[in-house]
Amino acid sequence: MIYILGGGPTGISVAHELNSNSDKEFIIIEKGSKIGGLASTLDWKPHGLHDLGPHKIFSIDKELELKVKSILGKDKWITKKKISKIFLNGKLINYPPSPFVILRTFGLILFIKFFFSFIYQKFYLNLKKQNINSYKDHLTKRVGSEIFSKVFQPITEKIWGDPSTLDKKLSETRVQLPSILDMILLTIGIKKKNNFEANEFIYPINGLDNIWKKIQSEIDEKKIHLNTNVVSLSLSDNKIKKIHAKRNGEDIVYSLSKDDILVNTLPINIIQNSFKDFFGEEFIKESNKVLKMNDLFLVFLSIKKTKLFKESWVFVADRSVIFHRVSEQKSFDENMVKKDRTIVCCEVMINKFNKNFSDQQIIDKTIEDLSIIKDEKIEVLDKKLVKLFKSYPVYEKEYEIKLRAIIDKYDSIDNFYTIGRQGSFNYIGTLDCMDIGFGFVKWLKNQNNIETWESERNRTNQYPILD
Repeated sequence: MIYILGGGPTGISVAHELNSNSDKEFIIIEKGSKIGGLASTLDWKPHGLHDLGPHKIFSIDKELELKVKSILGKDKWITKKKISKIFLNGKLINYPPSPFVILRTFGLILFIKFFFSFIYQKFYLNLKKQNINSYKDHLTKRVGSEIFSKVFQPITEKIWGDPSTLDKKLSETRVQLPSILDMILLTIGIKKKNNFEANEFIYPINGLDNIWKKIQSEIDEKKIHLNTNVVSLSLSDNKIKKIHAKRNGEDIVYSLSKDDILVNTLPINIIQNSFKDFFGEEFIKESNKVLKMNDLFLVFLSIKKTKLFKESWVFVADRSVIFHRVSEQKSFDENMVKKDRTIVCCEVMINKFNKNFSDQQIIDKTIEDLSIIKDEKIEVLDKKLVKLFKSYPVYEKEYEIKLRAIIDKYDSIDNFYTIGRQGSFNYIGTLDCMDIGFGFVKWLKNQNNIETWESERNRTNQYPILD
């Protein structure tokens, strides 16, 4: 028996692959009333359907993309052109901006400062030995101190916190920049698109939930245990022996036999206390410092307008605006929302600037700031706040070495595997999570030894980010 903790994209994909391509028995244990996790679709009556934030389906691995498409069938998907912009210095502009757009956005004096700061960094400071220890160091090396402080520092502080405490990998993986040659070619029109952007994405008709519902419909309902909250795990002889859970106030115990395994896709710090006696209290304490997660609040607004943005989503770099990204459900599938209105999702990371705000203050500030971005009065029909606590990984300096030590500890348990975005503290998208689930079952079927498991771990640690 394979016990799968968590019914998000990774856990669902493990179950799908076991159900389709294996004779192994399995059970999904999910806290919520349905599967889907952070990639769920909600029915907001009477306004329409919306996802928990924008989820594009895209991968440079076209075989993986086709595999996911085949779950619903090729005719159940929409292909959308990806259009994204950034709100910067009070203006909505393309990203990355051309030099002409930077000039119009910041004015001549700041543009000159940007230019000489960039040149000084590239052709003088970068030739000298520098200690590159943080996100701030690494990104400043790439763009110069002036561009960093005016463009990147504000949005970084909104999403993750102090850029000098963050790991340089965030700059390497999350901030994609064109080369100087590409910038020139894009500016004069010889080149039309960037190499690091996904210019199109696919989306399931009527929302992400249709993927999960399709998978669920093919699995025996007895194998999906909803409304079941994992409380703790029992260990002995280097194995998980019991899963302790609660369902509707009732204690549930799952007892594992000698050949059973447990696949965890829940956040590691949720289950860590179960390992105190096994790993020691100091290890758990230090692990919790590394596995830092920020709270993300989603403000959903039903607006009396058929469409608010032409963009798929807009990143908001201005520190004065409470949210860091805004998206619109009709940009993914216009038929999910009533024709006479639109549903907008504004993503608010809880940080030092807003941590003392009440729920109402967060909503009011969101509406006010959205009106500023659009430069028009927004008529709000309805509003709601969805709180996703401890949902956004924060990579602090030297986290990678520390995280590896944590994961190695858990990998040393004979029948325990912790995987996925939450289960391995991996900052990835929906399709990447599904790929991890598929890959786990493939490994389990074909090789199933510690050496090849390490290879599989390494394979899923380096997904390219294409925004």
